Amino acid sequence: MEQSLLLFREVELRAPDVYSRILHIIRPHRIESIIRLFGGHLKRNVPDLNIFNTYRTNIPELLLSFVQASRKNFPEPGDAFGIQLTCRITKNDTQSTLDSKHLGSREQCVQYNVVKSLQYEIQLFSTSAHIFELATKRTFSSVLVRNYTVKELLHRLPEAGYLERGQPFNKCRDGRGRYFYVSTFKYILVKDKHWIRIVFCFLRDLNYLLRYLDATRIVAFTDIKYVFKKCGILCHFFNLLQLVLFQRFNNERDIVTVCKYQCKSGQPLPLNRDGLARNSERSPLEVLSFEAPKKNFVRFSTMQPSPTYPVQTSADKIFFGQQFNEGTGYHFALLPASKQTPVAGAL
Repeated sequence: MEQSLLLFREVELRAPDVYSRILHIIRPHRIESIIRLFGGHLKRNVPDLNIFNTYRTNIPELLLSFVQASRKNFPEPGDAFGIQLTCRITKNDTQSTLDSKHLGSREQCVQYNVVKSLQYEIQLFSTSAHIFELATKRTFSSVLVRNYTVKELLHRLPEAGYLERGQPFNKCRDGRGRYFYVSTFKYILVKDKHWIRIVFCFLRDLNYLLRYLDATRIVAFTDIKYVFKKCGILCHFFNLLQLVLFQRFNNERDIVTVCKYQCKSGQPLPLNRDGLARNSERSPLEVLSFEAPKKNFVRFSTMQPSPTYPVQTSADKIFFGQQFNEGTGYHFALLPASKQTPVAGAL
């Protein structure tokens, strides 16, 4: 380790720009980590260290290349799962959680014999992990509806096809029971446990689809970025909340906590796995406008005949209780302390 330490000090003195690039690559890890790694490499592969005296000018370039090649050993912060996106935690700490979530979702969709892009859209939001792992660009989008039957939707949408498990590769069934390729249908129906997913490709197809659907039966939209861009952060918040509550995930509390963060900061979590690093600054007007849903819930709660409210889900705890162990303190609860006290199970 002493030899590798001397080499890195040589780079720090003679090539500070290269040394700063090395620190940037391994951040937030300490320089001692890469020094130990490089020291082990020297012991195993470099028997004669005098070679560095002969090629002293090439030392900075060598160390920089070694750090770039060893980048996988130093994951960046933000490769995390769920609410831990807001923490400085590495991928190694959460990889087992991600693997377990992904394996469960893959088993449900492995029987859909379609291309990968369509399969990804089908299994999107099938587990809670997908709430936080949305691709920046997707080929398909979906509208989730309830209280419809597949037969009724096929009648309402003549250009729709029904996708089932075990069908021929990349083919759907129309209303008459005939099989055609997926590309020949404008809409693809996929039946789930709680809803029916209507998959489409283009925005114009969405506008056409909404004319033929009952608005009271629409659950949510999977294209969260479109909802946020088109309707603002309020609709983004409640669209995501509706997805979470209707699907009844096991870690619903963690997901709703993320919604609390969005509500408090006035900005959504970035739709990638880089944590908060790429989160753009929101204007003060947008931050203030996001106080509207909280005020609406306060007004609704004051109109109730009784000051005691049943608290059964995490969504109820946001508005009628206090959650002190999630980093928000006691300042996020909406009701006055006198009305919060009799609430059973608020903590």
